[in-house]
Amino acid sequence: MAAAARDRSEVQTIPSGAAENVVSLHLRVLPRHLDEASSWVRAGSRMGLLDVAITEDVQQALVVWVRESSEPAYLVTPVRMDWVVTDYTSGRKLGAFRHFAQALHCIRPIC
Repeated sequence: MAAAARDRSEVQTIPSGAAENVVSLHLRVLPRHLDEASSWVRAGSRMGLLDVAITEDVQQALVVWVRESSEPAYLVTPVRMDWVVTDYTSGRKLGAFRHFAQALHCIRPIC
């Protein structure tokens, strides 16, 4: 029992200054993501995909247009370590994915 108590106290002990060394990881939209999304749009043009662009605001995101509207249809945003797909017009979250390709695969416009 004494060994178990000692193990718990060692686990709970945090060295001073450790909190200063914590680095939060966040994904970012990179040029390679735009290249991948552009080839995805070309491949999905028969399905109704029209164009893709990177937003230039503080929180970068990928905006996807489809043929039905002149307004953007989908927003792909990096949130921490996930890619979140949102319906642009309703603001409804459609899903969160670990991989960028999975987020793109979620977007299925109807012609």
